[in-house]
Amino acid sequence: MEPLTISKFKTKNIKFGKTNNTNFGNFTDILYNYNTNKTSKLYIQTPKLLCKFGVNKNYNDSTGKLKDYTLSLYLYDEQESPIKISKLKQKFQKMDIKILKYAKKNCKEWLSKNNITDEELDCIYYKMLKYKFLPDSEEIDTSKPPFITVKLKNFWKLRTSEGVIIEDVTEDNISKYINNNSIVKVIIVPTIWCVGDRFGVSQQVREVIIYDQGCEYNKDNKDNKDNKDSTLVQTKLDVSMFTNNTNNTNNYDISDSDSDNYSD
Repeated sequence: MEPLTISKFKTKNIKFGKTNNTNFGNFTDILYNYNTNKTSKLYIQTPKLLCKFGVNKNYNDSTGKLKDYTLSLYLYDEQESPIKISKLKQKFQKMDIKILKYAKKNCKEWLSKNNITDEELDCIYYKMLKYKFLPDSEEIDTSKPPFITVKLKNFWKLRTSEGVIIEDVTEDNISKYINNNSIVKVIIVPTIWCVGDRFGVSQQVREVIIYDQGCEYNKDNKDNKDNKDSTLVQTKLDVSMFTNNTNNTNNYDISDSDSDNYSD
């Protein structure tokens, strides 16, 4: 299914699939009415977002083996149209509201509770947009934009904005492609998870589309902490270092025509 850009994504078309009860918790697919005859898993393509801290590698505590990767993607608008960033924020907030309403009506199926109040739901639900807090405070730091956390686990791929597939991505070289302060779009498949007395949305990545692979420290001025030039030097994506896979018949289209003519 072709992913929806934010301008095409309408929260009123969201549906919820049958809950899958497992030993680890309850999981529910988020579905979407693509047309009157087609309901399928929801695929969303985000605008360009800032991967401020690069790739986080997560390991299994018992085996020490790599489990998956996570990215924290910040909703900055320096690299993207402000209206696209604003609409992404608004539509994710609308998704939160719809999920909370559905959870209240279906709390037995999702949360194994006979009934639950709005206040209880708000306390146990992890909202899609995350915020930094002020030091030694529970107040949100409004000077910084929110971020979303996405997971790279199964069946994901990297590609450049030119459409070049990046092959042979490993634990050792993934940071070469997604470094600190990289600029990316992601195609995500959101899923509801309910584990213990908490629930939220897991954003599973299907593709990371790289527009800028990140930055490196300017070591020449590393001893001068007051020198603004000693911060981070942005580096443009070097497409020549990637393998060009011409068998792209099963890949998603990369859309840069995310219209500002929004409706929801």
